[in-house]
Amino acid sequence: MTGLPRLTSSISSLYTRKVLRGTTVEKEDCMITCGAAGGLEHLAFLLAEENDTVLIPSPYYAAFSNDLGVRAKLNLKGIDCGGIIGVDELEEVYDYRVKIVLITNPHNPTGRMYEGGELKEIVEWCRRRKVHLIVDEIYCMSVFKGRNFTSVIDVCDGSLGDYVHVIWAMSKDFGSSGSRIGCIFSANSSLKKSLSNVGVFTSVPNCVQEAYAEILEDEKWVDEYLDESVNQLKGGCEIVEGYLRKLGLEYVEAEGGMFVWANFGCLLPEDSWEGEEAFTVLMFEEGGIVLTPGQSQGASSPGWYRICYAWNPIPVLEVAMERLCYVVEVVRERGWVDLDV
Repeated sequence: MTGLPRLTSSISSLYTRKVLRGTTVEKEDCMITCGAAGGLEHLAFLLAEENDTVLIPSPYYAAFSNDLGVRAKLNLKGIDCGGIIGVDELEEVYDYRVKIVLITNPHNPTGRMYEGGELKEIVEWCRRRKVHLIVDEIYCMSVFKGRNFTSVIDVCDGSLGDYVHVIWAMSKDFGSSGSRIGCIFSANSSLKKSLSNVGVFTSVPNCVQEAYAEILEDEKWVDEYLDESVNQLKGGCEIVEGYLRKLGLEYVEAEGGMFVWANFGCLLPEDSWEGEEAFTVLMFEEGGIVLTPGQSQGASSPGWYRICYAWNPIPVLEVAMERLCYVVEVVRERGWVDLDV
């Protein structure tokens, strides 16, 4: 129950053609899952035991806590490193309970990307420690600003071995959230055999698999769609970053994905998570704006927020950023004394 051959072949061909540079991924190593979350949950359940530890760079995608903890009951340990982790940080916190390292490339929420050399060091460390490395590459075809994305599959020269696994899904690169089409790339034969058993509980309907295989086999349409998607993502990112510069607020320059990680800490009523919550409420009540606060993403200090620039069309995004400017101006001009929040 790991996918129709037509779809595993289509996704493997897409990855080889649009993501990898000089290597290939075989359809036999591609297993269809019920979205990226379903695939990650399967990996957590199969690669570790209850109360084992997953190391993850922080900040991180808030839903990872549920994906790894609800059924598999793994402990997520965030490592404060700005989203891009190195082997020194991994070695510093390693103990016998560590069974998985989970990284996202491009990173969510910062939009930063790993260099090939950085990935190679992490792969070598995980193999030496016999720790499974899961690389979530769900934004790999949503890269802009002149950077080339490096997949861990390329770093491994196409030979993932037993300890490297890749997650990808249609939801982000193809704007297809809700379709529940995801996949795991892995060469671990024991894992693949296990997935064929547990996959029956979350298998994707055959008719849906056939429909998406039909889409991906149209290479001309795929190329045109991805080009337009990247152009729009770049435009949205530039709008958000432009407004943040205008406001004089710190942010991490994104290279891919669909988020900007920005620091509103100087606007909080107090330097605390309660202060962050108050600012979250203020943005909603005064501006009708909803941003993802840093506390839910393992941020090391209050005031960091994830701004998504892909949810709405550009004109709506510009209205939202104007509203954000208004909220910032209200705080700067009036302070918090006169604000009823």
